[in-house]
Amino acid sequence: MLEIFWGFRVSKFGQTLIAVYSFVLLVALSAQATTINIDELSLWAGGTIGIGSGVSVNAAIASGGKISAGSGANLRSIYTEDRIWLGNNATVNGTVLANKQAQAGNNLNLAGSWTGSSVSFGSNANITGDIGAETYNINLGNNAVMTGDVLGNKNIWIGNNSTIAGDVRPGSGYNLSTGNNVTITGSTQQGSFTFDSFDLPALDQLQQSTIGTDNIYGLRYSTTTLLPGEYRNWSFNKNTTLNLSAGEYSLRNFWMNRDGVVNIDTSAGDVTLNVVGQFSTAGSVSFLKSGSGSLFINVFDHDVWLDNDVRLTAILKVYNGDLGVDRNAQLTGRFYATGDIWLGNNTQLEYISSALPVPEPSTLAIFAVMGLLLSCKKK
Repeated sequence: MLEIFWGFRVSKFGQTLIAVYSFVLLVALSAQATTINIDELSLWAGGTIGIGSGVSVNAAIASGGKISAGSGANLRSIYTEDRIWLGNNATVNGTVLANKQAQAGNNLNLAGSWTGSSVSFGSNANITGDIGAETYNINLGNNAVMTGDVLGNKNIWIGNNSTIAGDVRPGSGYNLSTGNNVTITGSTQQGSFTFDSFDLPALDQLQQSTIGTDNIYGLRYSTTTLLPGEYRNWSFNKNTTLNLSAGEYSLRNFWMNRDGVVNIDTSAGDVTLNVVGQFSTAGSVSFLKSGSGSLFINVFDHDVWLDNDVRLTAILKVYNGDLGVDRNAQLTGRFYATGDIWLGNNTQLEYISSALPVPEPSTLAIFAVMGLLLSCKKK
C-alpha cells in the first residue's frame, strides 16, 4: 500500500526522486504469497472443501479449490487459492485468506482478518479485526459492528445502522457509500492497498507398498487380531472387533461394517495402514487408539468414505482421491486429500499432530492475531 505526496507540487528533479523512491518502496511492500506449514492444518485438500451445518474444526484448514460451509460452522483460520463461502451464523477465530471472493451470510462472528479479491457479508456481522479486498468491491450488510479497518481498491458499501471503529477506505478514484445511521470513526480517505495471496503447501509423496495374498474376513460378533505385514483384502461384518499393534500393515482394500471396533495399540510404537485401494466404513465404526504412538493411514488411488457417527483418531492422507465423512463424526488428528474433502453435518474435528503439541486456546488466539494478513496499514 502506498500513498505519496498528495496535494502539493514538486520540481521535475523532485518528481524524479519521488518516482525512484516510490518504486523502491513498492518493491519492498509488494504482496507476498503466504504458505502455511502443512503440519499445522487440520484439513488439507488439493480440490474443494465442503463443510456441512453445525461442523466444528479447531485448527486451520486450507485448499487449492473453493471452501464452503453450511450454517452454524465454528472454524479457525481458513486459506484457499480459490473462494470462500460461509453460511449463516458462522463463527471464525483466525485468519481468512482467499485469492478470489470471500463471502459470508448473516450473523457472522469473526475474530481475525478477512481478505479476498472481493468481500461480501450479510446482515449483523460482528467483527473484531480487519477486512481487505484487493481487486473488487466490499459490501457489508446492515447492522455490521467492527473494531478494525475496511480497506479496498474498489468501491465500498456499508449497510444501514452499522458502526465501524476503524478506517473505511475505498480505492483511489472509487467511492464509499453507506446506508442510514452509519458511524465511521476513522479515515475515509481513498488509497491504494496491497494484500497477501495464498499458496497451498505441497503434500509429501509416498510410494505405494507391496501387498500380499491373504484375505481376512471377520464374521459378525467375531474378534480378529492381526500382526503387521502384507495382506490383500480386509472385510469385517457387523459388530466385529479388529486388534492391531505397532508396525506397518499393507493391503489392497479395507471394509468395516456397522458398529465395528478397531483397537489400535500404539504402546510399542506407531501403527501404519497403507491401503492401495478402497478404505471405507459403515456407520458407528470406532477406531480406539491406546498408547502414546499415532495411527497413520495412507490410501492410494481411491476415494475414502466414512459413514455417519464414525470415531477416528489418525493422520489420514488420501492420494489421488477424495475424502468423505458423513454426519456426526468425531475426528481427531489431521486429514488430507489430493482431491476434495466433505465433512457432514455436526461433525467435530480436533487437531493433533505427531510432531506438534495440541494447540492450547491461548496459542490459537496468538496465532489469530499474528496471522492478520493485511500487508500494510494506513500510512
